[in-house]
Amino acid sequence: MWCSLGACFIFGVVLIAMYVSSYEYIINSYGEHAAIALTNITMVRFLISGDMVMVAHPMYEGIGVHWTITLLGYIAAILAPAPLLFWKYGSKLRENSPYAKRDDD
Repeated sequence: MWCSLGACFIFGVVLIAMYVSSYEYIINSYGEHAAIALTNITMVRFLISGDMVMVAHPMYEGIGVHWTITLLGYIAAILAPAPLLFWKYGSKLRENSPYAKRDDD
């Protein structure tokens, strides 16, 4: 039981960190185009959330509560370095977009 609660905690912390860091990255990177970029990322988040509603019930029934929560914990652990990757490779990502602000702006 404690492992499941720990996995839920890690999953929640990682999702919040990814959410905040990705929104801050988009706002800082796209400047006057940030509203459009935030709309797109919010739409993708809603689509994924809608899909998870349909996937969650069969997943809990199929592999059980323990393994479902463990799987979500592993996914969170794999995605945990995402904010650091934004920090390290952000300038290279911005170079690929014509709408992003440059480091010298």
